[in-house]
Amino acid sequence: MSYTPTTSNYHWAPVNTTIDPSVGTATDIDGGGQTDHFLSFSVPFNNVVTLLAARGIIGIDENSTFSYVMATATQANSLNQDLNGPDKTYDGSATWSTLGAQTDPMTASGMVVPEVDPAVGVALLAALATAAHHLKRRSPRRS
Repeated sequence: MSYTPTTSNYHWAPVNTTIDPSVGTATDIDGGGQTDHFLSFSVPFNNVVTLLAARGIIGIDENSTFSYVMATATQANSLNQDLNGPDKTYDGSATWSTLGAQTDPMTASGMVVPEVDPAVGVALLAALATAAHHLKRRSPRRS
């Protein structure tokens, strides 16, 4: 599918404190001598679901989680320019996650899905089970 860029689905804007309040005066992060830019774009979610289903990936909805990897290319068949996140000497055999190129998981609405450290999850579950056990022991019995 292809999409015609319009003001409702595409935006190219210079980095500034309105778009990114944390930037301060650092608008030339790469040191190239020019203000960097943000590129924002969107595609209809139902088109994504339809294309995934055509490839056998079913059950995707607005609550499904996704992680994204962004890159640039001068050709449609290879990522031959920049992989967003890692520096230019990254290990090509490493995973997207270990390279720092992958976003945190998020839903289609952009809600970030928190990751729980397994040890924290187990400790939290144990604490809840202990609390439930104590509440059960202290509750009065009815005959």
